[in-house]
Amino acid sequence: MKKFYSLVAVAAFTSFGVAQAQDVIFNETFDTYEGEGGNDGGWSGGLNQPAIADGVDEATGFEYLKAYQADGAVKIGTGKAQGFATTPKLAGLNGNAKLTFRAGAWNSTSEQTTLLLEITGGGTLSVSEVELTKGAFNDFSVDIIGGTSETKITFKGFQPASARFMLDDVKVEESLATIDYSEAAKAVSNTLWTNTASFNVKEKSVVEVYNMNGQLVKSFEVKGVQTVDVSSLAKGIYIVKTTSNGKTATQKVVKK
Repeated sequence: MKKFYSLVAVAAFTSFGVAQAQDVIFNETFDTYEGEGGNDGGWSGGLNQPAIADGVDEATGFEYLKAYQADGAVKIGTGKAQGFATTPKLAGLNGNAKLTFRAGAWNSTSEQTTLLLEITGGGTLSVSEVELTKGAFNDFSVDIIGGTSETKITFKGFQPASARFMLDDVKVEESLATIDYSEAAKAVSNTLWTNTASFNVKEKSVVEVYNMNGQLVKSFEVKGVQTVDVSSLAKGIYIVKTTSNGKTATQKVVKK
């Protein structure tokens, strides 16, 4: 079974900062699921996707509504029903963590592409929705803030019908060494960008700029006091991720 990886989309947008991952709290690869799906290029049409009974699935611990086996992944929803996938309780979670997963939208002309994320049992998520690509898996990363051992995460389509998606490689990792948001602000000297962006960092740092869909749109390195041309970026809000010596921080900026 092969798993194909495409665009890496990071959605870790939170004023609490970004943390480095350590212990794995939960990890589900859906490798026991058979049938056809995105991992073998199947995103539309009459695919062989065995139905999974509604309720808690013994194989994975996920609770499902309208779920189907999809070749090492799970497909959620139908053309007429929304469906959802909810993780088991995240036993061992106590505080902040990193949720990562792969997901892609069903490839039909009427399909919407927004994936809703919900948290229950304690804690908040850094984002409540991400934008999927039709016919391809994207990688996503979301911060869990203040989670507990009762926390569950739910993935579901944006609307009651034509909101099908495939989900794979759901992992939750404990976080530590959180960087304050104020530290990120020191690296990005100006948060209102026109044609240039200014940085002030002591060590050589990797800078990644993400749009609000979590897509990487620009990356570069800076050191010391430096100005970078960002005129190619469209107007809007972006998240700037700065990484230096293994430490990461984020800052929201506005491009005029």
